[in-house]
Amino acid sequence: VLIWGSQSTINFLSERKSPTRFVHQKPLYQAGYTSPTLIEEFLSKLETAPPEMIIDTYHPSTPFVAVDDAGNCSYPLKRHPQDMDSVFKFVCTHYHRVDYLGKDHWLVLQRNRQD
Repeated sequence: VLIWGSQSTINFLSERKSPTRFVHQKPLYQAGYTSPTLIEEFLSKLETAPPEMIIDTYHPSTPFVAVDDAGNCSYPLKRHPQDMDSVFKFVCTHYHRVDYLGKDHWLVLQRNRQD
């Protein structure tokens, strides 16, 4: 399970490792730190061993994809590093919305079965 945002306590409490070294993705959005190489590393881990689920815990500093009721996936409107488009394309291509969790309506995506 990939927890998108900054709620790494979910991994700890569920005793599940993050699928990448980026336990939360805020560093990938930081000017002066992030780079195409780091984003490619992140994407490569997702492609090599795609998590069964992705949970977007919604944090304004780490905008994520949106999926409407018809299942259409779109990239965040809020500014993000251009290189993250490859990550969003991967997510939109290989995952679908299954539900929202809790009072904060965290988006839950599951890997497509044909993948």
